[in-house]
Amino acid sequence: MRSRTRTCADTAARPGPVGNGARHQLQHDVYGEIVDIAYQWSGSGKRVDERLWAALVPIVEMAIRSWRVPDSGPWEIRDKSRPFTYSAALCYVAIDRAIQIARRDGLPYPKRRWEATARQIRQAALTQSWDPRRRTFTENLGGNGVSTRRS
Repeated sequence: MRSRTRTCADTAARPGPVGNGARHQLQHDVYGEIVDIAYQWSGSGKRVDERLWAALVPIVEMAIRSWRVPDSGPWEIRDKSRPFTYSAALCYVAIDRAIQIARRDGLPYPKRRWEATARQIRQAALTQSWDPRRRTFTENLGGNGVSTRRS
C-alpha cells in the first residue's frame, strides 16, 4: 500500500483570522530595512542597475517624507502613534545606504537634498532622543520614554 502526503484538506485546516490591525498602521522602519538589504547585496560584488535603482529611489523618498511622521514602530503599537527613534534611525539608514550605493555604482541622486536630510535625521536623533542622565536613547523623538520592549 502506498502512503500519500497529507494535505491541508486531510487535516481539515482552516485559514487563520484575516489581518491583525497592522495593515492600518504606519511602520517607517521598513524603508531602511529594504534599502539596507540592497546595500548588503550590492556589497557582495553585485551592482545595483538602473532597474533596481528605480525601485529603491521611491523608497528613499518615502523615508525622507516620513521620518518625522508618527508611526506604530516595529512593535505595532496600537495606542497613539509617535515618532519612534528607531523608525527615524531606519529612515536615516535608507538614505545613507542609498547614497553609498549611488556613489559606488555611479547612479544619479539628489545629492544635496539626500545628504542634508540624512544629517538632519542624525542630528535630531542625537539631540532629541539622547538621555544623558540615563546614557541611552529614548523611545521616541522628543525624549519621551525609554524603551523596555524586547524584540
